[in-house]
Amino acid sequence: NYFFVKAVNTAREGGIIAFITSTGVMDSPGNRNTREFLSANTNFLGAFRLPNTAFKGNANTSVTTDVIFLQKNTTNPSSNYNFTNNVDVFVGSNDKSVSVNEFFAQNPNAIIGELSSLRGLYREDEMVVTAPKEMNVAQEMIQRANDLLPKNIYQKGSPQKQESNIDDTVPPDTIYVKDGVVQFNNTLGVA
Repeated sequence: NYFFVKAVNTAREGGIIAFITSTGVMDSPGNRNTREFLSANTNFLGAFRLPNTAFKGNANTSVTTDVIFLQKNTTNPSSNYNFTNNVDVFVGSNDKSVSVNEFFAQNPNAIIGELSSLRGLYREDEMVVTAPKEMNVAQEMIQRANDLLPKNIYQKGSPQKQESNIDDTVPPDTIYVKDGVVQFNNTLGVA
């Protein structure tokens, strides 16, 4: 979550931010404050949930992963999608439910593969996305991006010096919550 807040605070207004991250950012109830910070400071452009085999070949890991696209907009953030809450969805033929981010529940085409509940790395009945071995995940994501992501939003600009919000009572370069708002104590004023 540190890197999300730091990226938003470092990006220029209107800049595009993309993250490859665990599903916890979008799904975990404990990360709702982070999603609310993103909602208040960016336009949520969309996201993709990749199958658990997406990084098996180059990182030798099997983990369901999200790719999240944001555009910094601190003056009037808006989005065509809701993404701060979670909902339960039923998966598979066994009527099991898993908790997923509302964006993925409302946009199943953003899930590259099939949402299911399997024995995962940490617990029984973990949400995973599986895909056929022959599926070209990158090609699927590119094809689906044409339908999911907004068009013509990038505007060329030059980096701007960020104003720093320094709070001497908080350690340097720390994310904290003050008055219910996620803050970043950017003492150096750099990324």
